[in-house]
Amino acid sequence: SCSRDLSACASGSEIVAILRDRLEATLGWYVRDVTHTSGLQSGLLSPREMHWIEDPAGINVVFTDSTGKPAAILRLTAREPVSDWHRERVEVLTNLARLSWARVQLADSLSVETLNKEREQLRATLLSSVSHDLRTPLATMIGAVSSLIDLKEALTPAQSAELLDST
Repeated sequence: SCSRDLSACASGSEIVAILRDRLEATLGWYVRDVTHTSGLQSGLLSPREMHWIEDPAGINVVFTDSTGKPAAILRLTAREPVSDWHRERVEVLTNLARLSWARVQLADSLSVETLNKEREQLRATLLSSVSHDLRTPLATMIGAVSSLIDLKEALTPAQSAELLDST
């Protein structure tokens, strides 16, 4: 489940929520604001563009979408001056979130590729079946017409009519 394993998350919103919870728990700080834009909900979050910025009140973790625009911002308020220990924890947790999101995107990509392959196999099977179903009657028609042409003088009118009826 998402609450136990970041890589099991299925959306950018869940990744942001878990990172928020982990940062609050690890640092003992609180989130003073979480800003979401449409890019986060539409799945445009880019794992390569997740970074943090230190400000006088604490740390801001910024998630950007694939166009480079902010998709979400976590604003964490420090209860004490930001130290190297805090910076290291924020860096580690944002890296884990980045890796988790990349893993989610990879799984989605694999799922899409699997569906595309199955769709192509179904199309090929259908085409093969239709092709076979069309070849059999077509061969019968070609044979009957060839017989009519080749044996025109030797066939009785009843035989010719029977060959025409079979096409």
